Amino acid sequence: MKNVSSALLLLLLISACQPTTEAPKPVDKAAIEKDAAALMDRFYAAQRGDDPAELALVIAEDVIAYGTDPAEIMVKATMLKTIEQYKQDPVMAELLATLNIEVTKRDMRISDDGNQVVVTDQANVSFSKMPIRGTTIMVKGEGGWKVSYYNAGFLVNNTDLAKVDSCMAATPAPAQ
Repeated sequence: MKNVSSALLLLLLISACQPTTEAPKPVDKAAIEKDAAALMDRFYAAQRGDDPAELALVIAEDVIAYGTDPAEIMVKATMLKTIEQYKQDPVMAELLATLNIEVTKRDMRISDDGNQVVVTDQANVSFSKMPIRGTTIMVKGEGGWKVSYYNAGFLVNNTDLAKVDSCMAATPAPAQ
């Protein structure tokens, strides 16, 4: 009896020490896509500069953003400062006041754990005849979703590349 009790106690002890694994919560990708689309709308609208606090709310503290201009490599403080500087320049202020970003194609990739989204938007912008493609990485933290990375570039059809190159050759390169 003593051996049986010892064996049962040993089995009980072994089973109590086994790690329990909980099944991960299912990720509601449809809800995440809705949240990500809403954040992108807020991000684009905030770039008009009407409410600088709104831009500060939608971007992460460690954000890095690459604009369409080679000199536009910005962290959060630089983004906020640039918007304020643009508002002081009459040409840029007009561009911001009439800024319209019309998304024509959107692709989203959501991480398996639901804490990161990569959004690629193709859009027509009010300040150029060339469309842009922007890639955004959003992360979900304690404060909700934030833009942590953004990169935008103008799109040129391969068949139009020679035309663009010839325009660029006729224009002196800016001093760096």
